Amino acid sequence: MKVLIVEDDHANAFVARVYLEEFGFECEIADSGAAALTLVGEKKFDAILMDVGMHGLDGYETTRAIRLHERRMARAATAIIGVTGYAFNSDREKCFESGMDDYLSKPYRPVELRTKLTGLQKK
Repeated sequence: MKVLIVEDDHANAFVARVYLEEFGFECEIADSGAAALTLVGEKKFDAILMDVGMHGLDGYETTRAIRLHERRMARAATAIIGVTGYAFNSDREKCFESGMDDYLSKPYRPVELRTKLTGLQKK
């Protein structure tokens, strides 16, 4: 499975990469929404781990832009998991409204991440 990590905090991106590589997944990191859009335009990913609280283009806006790109290019939707520091129902709903398939609250455990990714992979 090839996963794009979209995270502007380098420590959080590093932790996610370590987890994903331990699971045997291939991953790349984009440190901004704009960088993520560039990578999604150039490469195909099986899943995207999207920080929602990035500076500049946030995770919600980036997800909407990815979904628009997928429709324009007639590409299948990439599984997107929103990662947020908040666990309120309103934050969860905002993830889904932007086009994300699931979400995780920080801090998350490795088993939670793996379960979410493998669950989306089976869909």
